[in-house]
Amino acid sequence: MSDKQQRHGFSRRHLALCLWALGVWLSAAYASEAPSVLVILDKSKPSHQTVLKHFREAMREESVDGIATRIQSRDVAQVDLATAEFMPPDLIITIGSRAALRLSQQVTEVPVLNLFLPRAAYQQLENATSLPRAAIFLDQPIARQLALAHVLLPTAKTAGILRAGPPAAASEPINEPSLPFEFDLNIVNIKDGDAPAKAIRQVIGPSDVIIATFDRTAYKPATTKWLLYLAFQQRKPIIGFSYALLKAGALASVFSTPEQIADHAVELTRDWLRTGTPPSGTFYPRYYQIGLNSPVAGRLGFAPPSEKELANRMRDVLGEPR
Repeated sequence: MSDKQQRHGFSRRHLALCLWALGVWLSAAYASEAPSVLVILDKSKPSHQTVLKHFREAMREESVDGIATRIQSRDVAQVDLATAEFMPPDLIITIGSRAALRLSQQVTEVPVLNLFLPRAAYQQLENATSLPRAAIFLDQPIARQLALAHVLLPTAKTAGILRAGPPAAASEPINEPSLPFEFDLNIVNIKDGDAPAKAIRQVIGPSDVIIATFDRTAYKPATTKWLLYLAFQQRKPIIGFSYALLKAGALASVFSTPEQIADHAVELTRDWLRTGTPPSGTFYPRYYQIGLNSPVAGRLGFAPPSEKELANRMRDVLGEPR
């Protein structure tokens, strides 16, 4: 090879190296300015994937000073902030209880927003760590279920609630915000070691309607099956907390979809981008919907209005915009 060819080859290699270095520098400069969100989730769960997809799509146009927000995601099994290859994020969002627990075991000063976990699971995490973290619960406030029970069953006076755990936990619904109507609450606690059948009969017997709250200890599969069976047998309607319970035999349910929880998370993230103040506090899902089990309503002798009309009446009772 001639000297000229060697110099020409060197120039090309030198130019390529310079361009590569410039690209690295520009990427680093961009990364240092672009706000970054790391989403941790269990990628084996379709509902978690739905939350992430909806969050990404809704945040696609969000920017600070014209720089788009970077959104990265990691499976919960792969998260180790101490050896992470990605740049430290400005905000971490967890989806589900497992991701929230895994992150609580990591050392980080990055603000955290937990999504898609029950209030009870969040309270356990809060007791285990002193780091502040915001959360959007998976549960619904009991006020919504009571409001739905009121508009669906206006003559009902006594609402039965099945709970598990210490007696103090069984009184939690009473501390919810007051409503412009009153139910006599028949709160029955399943004691440790006791068969649930007795508690189920106690909650069904004197109650006009059963409010099934998001209590995984109380509502184990066998307990839920017996509650649905005995309530239907005694013609006592159940107001549920999930779409699954609605399909299993509840008369109606109040629940939030993965997309609705993602919408709430997007709004909190946008507030952070605008103000620079990370999310704080705990929230029930801002957006929700109701479902009505028409076959169960027919068998129980109810002729309820449409889901839309029920939702409008319910929001009127709660003082929410339609």
